[in-house]
Parts: sequence; structure tokens; C-alpha cells
Amino acid sequence: MLSLILLFSIRVSIAVNPLYEFSYMSEGTVVIMVYWILINWAS
Repeated sequence: MLSLILLFSIRVSIAVNPLYEFSYMSEGTVVIMVYWILINWAS
């Protein structure tokens, strides 16, 4: 549950911080990695 909140916080920070627009692809890769870790950890 805490991981999901953390993930949500990351998504919100990307949405509200215009600086993230320049590094959106790299940030997106981080989010995908977090999802992958969560999926493997949950199963």
C-alpha cells in the first residue's frame, strides 16, 4: 500500500512540475521499473 502511495506521489510530482516535461521519458522509465518491481514483489 505504501508503495502505491509512493508511486502516486511520483506521478503527481511529474504532473505538477514543468521541469519534469524535459525528462519525461527518463521519468517514465523509472515509473515502469517501479511497476515491474511492485508486480514481481506482489507475486
